[in-house]
Amino acid sequence: MKINLYRCGLIHRLDKYTSGLLVLAKNESSQKYLSEQFHKKTIKRKYIALIWGNLNLEKGVISGFIGRDPNNRKRMTIYNNKNCNINKGKLSITHYKVLERFKYITYISCKLETGRTHQIRTHFKYIGHPLFNDSVYGGNKIFFKRKLSKKNIDFFNVCLNILQRQALHAVSISFIHPKNGIFHFSIPIPKDFKIVLSMCRDQFHDYNNVPCNNI
Repeated sequence: MKINLYRCGLIHRLDKYTSGLLVLAKNESSQKYLSEQFHKKTIKRKYIALIWGNLNLEKGVISGFIGRDPNNRKRMTIYNNKNCNINKGKLSITHYKVLERFKYITYISCKLETGRTHQIRTHFKYIGHPLFNDSVYGGNKIFFKRKLSKKNIDFFNVCLNILQRQALHAVSISFIHPKNGIFHFSIPIPKDFKIVLSMCRDQFHDYNNVPCNNI
């Protein structure tokens, strides 16, 4: 039997294997009230992620029209509507900031201006920096193998074995409660993500990876 998630009170979703916070409503009126905030983009969500590569900028914005990949129905892709005869996909906007750099991977935070399926994963794949161990978007293979020493290849293989999913975590969310004003919630980094993050700090301690507390 197919379950109607809307009737169950689910306001939004997380990708499979993405950890973090979800919002659920206890009754129909609250559900409509909170869903409207998502449509008006007043609900604030923040994610943290590990991506392959070293981003050139400390912060930036990624945008594009996201639609289903015609070559793989389990994956989304970016369409450049300027080069299309017909419009494809829906506009998506992600704001990102670098938190720490580990030479071959980067620790970032993301704020979503829109909420499309696989948005963060699709955006960073699009700019050549797929999420660490994202099997759908190619992040489950070690990048830059030709540049890496055997020591670092072995290191990343251990990390991939510990964090057996895309390195994406919904760390905080803010919204207006139907009766009690603005609510803000945050959740700690899960164990698998935290272990790999700590290992990267130890492995690349001599690189420019000063932690940023302002996630």
